[in-house]
Amino acid sequence: MINDKPAFAYRGLMIDSARNFIPIGSLERMIDGMSYNKLNMLHWHLSDSNSFPFFSRTYPQMTHYGAYSKKEIYTPNQVRNLVEYALVRGIKIIPELDAPAHAGNGWQWGPETEVYGQLAFCINEEPWNTLCGQPPCGQLNPANPKVYEVLGGLYRDMFSVFDLDLFHMGGDEVMFECWKKLEIENFMEEKNITNFINLRAYFQATAYEKLKEASRNIKSKSSQKYFSKSNFPPIPIIWSSDLTNHIKTLVDNGINSTDYFIQVWEGTPLESEEVQNLIDSNYTLIVSNMGKVYLDLGSGSWLGKNHDLRYINWQSLYDFNFDVNGYNTSKIVENSRFGRIPQILGGEAPLWTEKVNEMTMDSKLWPRGSAFAERLWTNPTVKSSSPIVYSRLLRQNELMKMRGIRVDTRQPKSCLLIGTVCLNDFDVNPSPPIEES
Repeated sequence: MINDKPAFAYRGLMIDSARNFIPIGSLERMIDGMSYNKLNMLHWHLSDSNSFPFFSRTYPQMTHYGAYSKKEIYTPNQVRNLVEYALVRGIKIIPELDAPAHAGNGWQWGPETEVYGQLAFCINEEPWNTLCGQPPCGQLNPANPKVYEVLGGLYRDMFSVFDLDLFHMGGDEVMFECWKKLEIENFMEEKNITNFINLRAYFQATAYEKLKEASRNIKSKSSQKYFSKSNFPPIPIIWSSDLTNHIKTLVDNGINSTDYFIQVWEGTPLESEEVQNLIDSNYTLIVSNMGKVYLDLGSGSWLGKNHDLRYINWQSLYDFNFDVNGYNTSKIVENSRFGRIPQILGGEAPLWTEKVNEMTMDSKLWPRGSAFAERLWTNPTVKSSSPIVYSRLLRQNELMKMRGIRVDTRQPKSCLLIGTVCLNDFDVNPSPPIEES
């Protein structure tokens, strides 16, 4: 008898289609590759300050102002079909509508209506490095009630095509310099909000109310037959950030450990006191540490030396042991929707697309995604230096290539055919990733 089950419930990849548009066919191929590796969560970063490619029936202005072109838009039918395509392959697509930062192009239309007003500040402004994490800039206006109205409409449109139990609300890299506006200062005084961290919490709490409101009585046609819709509201996911570094502010604003999942990207518990505080406060975590599992790094810089980051090789992904890095994978916490669950849900390897498009994404994803998938399925004690691991990765590469996945290669094919002849002493202890100069 074969006993086989996943070590982690959440085994994911992330794709960003806002910085560079990714066609539906390429997303389907990514889903195929995930299904061949027992990955089950596709986090779809659908919006950013660069572009807004998701077509909203409620607010078609978003793509009119935010899409790169008329051909680079995802229609509701396309999204619904993609969600169905993923579900029948055992994969849930989790959409992300990033807010309040990373929200620029697509949000310009408010002042032209004479009703909605200034929906976002700093859109495409310079100098960018004081106003946003990377160009182009854009950050939602937390003082404008119409912002929350628009978010509610977008949430409803997204819930009409996506499943309703998980939703990624973004939330990272809010730059307070962009919020130093008279309108916001007056709003903070009126609401007795004493600092920008509390304003950030106010935004998150108000947006979440709109998310819950949007989820009520919405039936997702694509996934109705796969998932129960009775347990509202959906669980929001947010990135770790300055906000999640302030536990008391989170709790005071109803951003509770029982209601939220936090996607940690900045450091492990051994490296970050803030991450350890989240663990101590019983927040459920999805692990996506930038220096450990990001798939887009190491291809040179486009913003200067501050973005020169090391390439994460497949060995590093395979050997990323959660417990060794300070994550207690045996701890159980309470969740308002799912009951008692592991605090460490699992991991997700993001592929941001500053330097990635549909022509290069496969080689960025595979075979490194296969190595990370095995970490998430079996949580192996064996190291990547084992000849067994290397030979199985090569065979998996060949199988995926036969199935139409454009995998990157790691050795000459003769190594696969001959066996361990290609393993030398230096393979036993592979060197760490090399820092770019």
